Amino acid sequence: MASPATSPAGDTTQQEAVQLACLALTKPGDAGAAASAAVLGAATLAFRRSNDQLKLGNVTIQRVYPAFDGADIINGDTMLHAAVRRQLHDVTSALLEAGAPLGVRNMNGETAFEIVTAPAPQEEDPELERALAESRRQAEEDEAQLAAALAASALESTPRNEGKAPDADDDLQRALEASKKESTPQQQQQKGFFGRWFGKSEPEDDLDAAVAASLAAEDEDVRRRRESEDEAMARALAESEAPPAGTRPPPPPPP
Repeated sequence: MASPATSPAGDTTQQEAVQLACLALTKPGDAGAAASAAVLGAATLAFRRSNDQLKLGNVTIQRVYPAFDGADIINGDTMLHAAVRRQLHDVTSALLEAGAPLGVRNMNGETAFEIVTAPAPQEEDPELERALAESRRQAEEDEAQLAAALAASALESTPRNEGKAPDADDDLQRALEASKKESTPQQQQQKGFFGRWFGKSEPEDDLDAAVAASLAAEDEDVRRRRESEDEAMARALAESEAPPAGTRPPPPPPP
């Protein structure tokens, strides 16, 4: 694994190299300064922080280039790391052409190539956050309104159902009581015996009898209604065939 050099030859040369490196890495970037800094050996130096001061090699950057912003610099970064992270494409190309080392890792264990392939952190969008919050709030309101509507519908339908049910329930209950009264103790004992034998209990037999009685009562009502309709139809036909009131009957045929 490649490692950055400690310092180029001569302090003056190193200061000039650091100045050119800072100029190259300051946006929008300077590819010519990057190539010159690489020739002077700055591409092999590593950034590091010491006592809240950022250094490149042994040179304190604030002394030679006070305007340089190194907030995004990580200990162990080289010029190539910084150029890639800041998306200075011309500077990156110039450093690669000058032979900047690719295998150097910073304190996070990253090479410049790994910084390129790492997904860029997504910046928070206040407008998007507000839109998502409003969408969630609207969805909750819609769910609450739907639940209230369903509850109201259930309350409205309950009285109607209760108003229709008693007639059928009363008929069934009366038929059930009648079947119990009509059955003798011996018949009830026989029903219980056969019910246990065939897997039916006495309440089930009573229920079957009640249902049968209820159906029979309905059949009787239908028969009576049909008879009444037939009688009314016969009367209507008879009235339509009778001569109108006040008319003379036709004379008898001659002999």
